[in-house]
Amino acid sequence: MSGGIPPGEAAERAKTGGGAQTRTSAEKPLTIKELSFHIEEAKEDLMLTMNRFYIPEISRIEGDNPRVVLDLHPVVIFLQKDYSKIAVNGQYIKQMRSYHDRKAKKLRIVLDMNGSLNYFAQPSFIKSKNLFLLEITEGASKK
Repeated sequence: MSGGIPPGEAAERAKTGGGAQTRTSAEKPLTIKELSFHIEEAKEDLMLTMNRFYIPEISRIEGDNPRVVLDLHPVVIFLQKDYSKIAVNGQYIKQMRSYHDRKAKKLRIVLDMNGSLNYFAQPSFIKSKNLFLLEITEGASKK
């Protein structure tokens, strides 16, 4: 997979207070209102609608079974049974798995990716709608 977060993203996160933002106990807990996928021929999107603006921490795991990992905290409401494992069957995203640790108020969303393709993960945000979007598109060819 090509670089998960482009260099310009760091500047956007700094402007909006996202990314490595300091978590405080006064911070309003997150509720995931909706989670959806949109699959088109050249791209696949994961959309998270929340009760407030939030930027998940994004990382990737490379290798034979590549994954994109999103961590969110503090999440108080997430319908784990509805979203624990979803077959996406897209060109890039094979499936999504999630785990909500209610005690620690942490949510991890894992996208299991197609290891035979190279792709680029581009996060974006619509602050006014409390929407986080992760767009997966084709990356540079593997060498």
